[in-house]
Amino acid sequence: MSTCMTTADAAPIRRRVPARARPVSPAVQALGKGAVQQCSQELRRWGTVRLEGLTDRDAAARFAARVMRIQRSPESGPDGLASTGKTSTRQAITSTRTVAPVSPATAGAGQADPPRLVLLACLRAPTHGVPVRLVDGRRVYRELQRRYPVSAVVFSDEAAALFAGRGGGVRSPVFARGTDGRVAFRMGARGCVRWCPAAAVRLGDLEEAVRMASCTVHLRAGQGLLLDNHRWASCLLRAAGPRRLVHAAGAEQLAITLPYGFSPAPLSTRSGL
Repeated sequence: MSTCMTTADAAPIRRRVPARARPVSPAVQALGKGAVQQCSQELRRWGTVRLEGLTDRDAAARFAARVMRIQRSPESGPDGLASTGKTSTRQAITSTRTVAPVSPATAGAGQADPPRLVLLACLRAPTHGVPVRLVDGRRVYRELQRRYPVSAVVFSDEAAALFAGRGGGVRSPVFARGTDGRVAFRMGARGCVRWCPAAAVRLGDLEEAVRMASCTVHLRAGQGLLLDNHRWASCLLRAAGPRRLVHAAGAEQLAITLPYGFSPAPLSTRSGL
């Protein structure tokens, strides 16, 4: 019998997200002049870009093609986009395993080489918008280093976790070290990760850091998020009202220049959203 445990064994995080983690920042006009350059700058600095002007699926597809080489999935349409969270007034939110799991996750966590960028575009939303929960992996890492340094080492071990995926998944650390000390974040949805014994006994530390690094943004129709998948995990939250969203993931285009992962330097007070 395996001595590892899954994330299903851990209780859901129900504590309130700290107010200081709720970010606000200007949005980029997705199809405007200079949008790709602006996105490149924002991604390098904050790992996130809040977008405006994604008024329909065609606009979302055109923007996606400008910033990424779309990685198609079985759910993708001819334009490379996949629908997520499409509901009528009476339906509950429908999640996908890739971008909108029941708990925050980085896209393609079970792949050996996950996509670098994730786009989430809201085409229809209820009055108060569609809530999206985000987790800043850089802050998770920093909180572990500050509060639980031994756990930071454990979750950086190459054998820390087995992330479920096609072909049996992939064994990987939560925090993978690259060149120059930079770090890439990998987070699986609850129930899709099997932990090694050393990591399993320290899941509480990781969950506390995730809670501290979480925030919620609300997307209205025409708005979207572009995320650095090396740094940010995401999921849709339940909310009343009809909604329709599309998402895409893939490697960055040549015009988007990103170094590996993020620098684990001291955190800024701004989250970049």
